[in-house]
Amino acid sequence: MHIFTVDFECPSDYYTDKKGNRREISQEGFFRSCEKLFFLLEQHKVKPTFFIMGKVADRYPDMIAEIAKKYDIGSHGYAHLNADKFSLGEFEKDLQKSLDTLEKVTGKRPDKFRCPYFSLPDRRYLAVLAANGIKTDCSLASLKHAYGPKVIESDTPCRLSIDQSCIRELPPSNIGFGSLKFGFLGGGYFRFFPYFMLRYWTKQKSDYSVSYIHPLDLCVEKPKDHSKTFVENFRARAGLGRAASKLDKYLSEFDFIDVETATKTIDWEHTPILKF
Repeated sequence: MHIFTVDFECPSDYYTDKKGNRREISQEGFFRSCEKLFFLLEQHKVKPTFFIMGKVADRYPDMIAEIAKKYDIGSHGYAHLNADKFSLGEFEKDLQKSLDTLEKVTGKRPDKFRCPYFSLPDRRYLAVLAANGIKTDCSLASLKHAYGPKVIESDTPCRLSIDQSCIRELPPSNIGFGSLKFGFLGGGYFRFFPYFMLRYWTKQKSDYSVSYIHPLDLCVEKPKDHSKTFVENFRARAGLGRAASKLDKYLSEFDFIDVETATKTIDWEHTPILKF
């Protein structure tokens, strides 16, 4: 089972050039990268789940309404901040604002969620998801990473028991070599690693994998931001020129389903129950 997802985010409004001047970022590159993504999905008849940032839905409601007509959608938060940047109350307000916005734009309130940066830290945040109608989460890391802690032990489907509620968890897939695990199957990793390695890792996870892409992973016009570190710029820009051709191969080689189809396919009664 291979699940394909899109973290639908827009670029920042500004960047800093090499002279230290603050420059406004053109949205044209973002639109072109979206067009590439939509074209490839249509060409290969792949229907992913779109985890949509609420701010994007506010900014581009017509585009998001069209996406919702064709594809499964979930929330990617509103402001796209790491969860540990929020207090618990702020996290809930951000979640609610994203759900309200997506419901207003699409006519349907999402019950799926992916936390920005896979950064959900503990059970208190999961309880907020359950209290706000989230039935399926795709956020919990089974390794410590740059943006958050290790929360669960395995990158396979499970059920999260929180108070009187239960959330289905479809965690991101780890990649690496043997016991050395260092990332997830998508985003910057998708851009950076050569295609044969992505293909190998996906084949190794034939029982279950979750892959993801951002429109900005296909945006070759993305400027270098001189206010950020070398590592931050590397993560944002590495492999941009090759990403579209890799995605074309990837979508042609594997049969992908969306999160909604996966939740109907998995025998949940035989998945582990994790108590939080």
